[in-house]
Amino acid sequence: MVPVGLALILLPGIPAVAAGPLPSGWEDEIVEYVNVEMAELDIPGAAVAIVQDSEVVFAQGFGVANPNGDPVTEETPFPIASMSKSLTAVAVMQLVESGALALEDSLGSLIPELAAADARAVTVRHLLAHTSGWTEQDGLWIDQDPGPDALERNVRRIVNTPLDHSIGEFEYSNANYDVLGYLVERISGEPFGDYMAEHVFGPLQMTRTFTSEDEAQTAGLVTGYYPYFGIVRPMRSEFLPGRVPSAWIMASAEDLSHALIAHLNEGRYGDATLLSPGGMRRLHQPNAYPDDPCCGYAMGLWVFPLYGADRLVEDEKGFTRYEVPMALEHTGSGPSAASGIIMLPEEKIGVVVLLNINDESVPSLYHNMHRGIAHILLDVPPRPTVASESLLARNGKLVALIMLAGFLLRTGFSAMRVKRVMRITPRPATALRTLVVPLAIDLALVGFVWWLLLSQANAPLASIRRAVPDILWTFVASTVVVVGWAVTRTVLLLTSPLPVEYPDPVHRTTS
Repeated sequence: MVPVGLALILLPGIPAVAAGPLPSGWEDEIVEYVNVEMAELDIPGAAVAIVQDSEVVFAQGFGVANPNGDPVTEETPFPIASMSKSLTAVAVMQLVESGALALEDSLGSLIPELAAADARAVTVRHLLAHTSGWTEQDGLWIDQDPGPDALERNVRRIVNTPLDHSIGEFEYSNANYDVLGYLVERISGEPFGDYMAEHVFGPLQMTRTFTSEDEAQTAGLVTGYYPYFGIVRPMRSEFLPGRVPSAWIMASAEDLSHALIAHLNEGRYGDATLLSPGGMRRLHQPNAYPDDPCCGYAMGLWVFPLYGADRLVEDEKGFTRYEVPMALEHTGSGPSAASGIIMLPEEKIGVVVLLNINDESVPSLYHNMHRGIAHILLDVPPRPTVASESLLARNGKLVALIMLAGFLLRTGFSAMRVKRVMRITPRPATALRTLVVPLAIDLALVGFVWWLLLSQANAPLASIRRAVPDILWTFVASTVVVVGWAVTRTVLLLTSPLPVEYPDPVHRTTS
């Protein structure tokens, strides 16, 4: 077991949430670790909270919240992206426990007027476990219309999208939790945000958690940042009101620590009961993968052994063995914010980390800090932060710049060649070589680079624009260079006046 208690690090003038005895050196180690990670990854701002048993024992902000230099505190709201699902799952389970909803209820019975034939057999349980059959792309809907029907419009689109997989097959998708959020509205008779405020945020005393961007901005919502070709600059992410249940709740680290306390204490936070012990256990029960029966996605949380944090323990008979703690985790990855929560139920500790930066070409770089802090709490050295994406993804921006430079050089050499070609009379044999073949090569190159981008991103173009704008701009610039020169070259060769035709060298006579 991890030693009990950490102390809250206080910012000047900010009152403590809770405090406990701090084992010697842990406070310094955690603060140093966070500062080193922020320096290495050029992170503008971060907020960290840690819970032990039923107390928040560490809560502190680091760095700046915006270009004005306002400091981040534990109360600063951040977009938490996909971590929103862990809160939406609680709301759904509340309705299940009240009898208003059942895990085996199908969309055909709950929203028959909306659901197409494909979706009618999808149940609440399938949605919670991402086994509905909808794909990741099906959940990446871009619509900034703030109308009160934004969520319903999104859900109408989802439930009329043909299922790509068989029902029961896992694929993570925002679509599932947006449909769940709409079901919360339909069953409760309240707008999703109102239900969450009264039945989830209220009992947890999450006073700095929002489903409205305007309210979050008033409370000091952080400015997001993005590393444009490695240069960190502010970048505002468009709020998507139709995707709040899956990806657009905004919360502070302190507030999220209250939710972790409820998870670690059988649904209780202070005097409030969020869920029954049985309901909370359901949320934590994984849908096991065939190749690893202890792991999987539960309901709003991933469940897995925290490999790398294994420890040598001694049982009551004096035998020693390595023990790997089980973890409950969810991360959030937005265009310019990253977040992570992790809980170790046996040790009854939990960690929240919120960052106001992200790069969705290598998001794994920004999803290591919460695990690193968990390692420290287990008295295990944190693993180094390294990107886990493919080699191409890790170097995507460099590849894009090299590609653009290559196209520019190719255009320059091609222009010099065209100038030489225009000095001789075109013949049928040279027309194929000077017009058709180069044009075919150019079109093939453009098709290849866009296939490469779309296949690597596995997302609609609008989502790529939000997630990796610098890479997209480079691909657009490359396309303009290639297509622009292809058209220009073709026009020049077809419309330029022919030079004087010289006799064929084969028939020349020599004096």
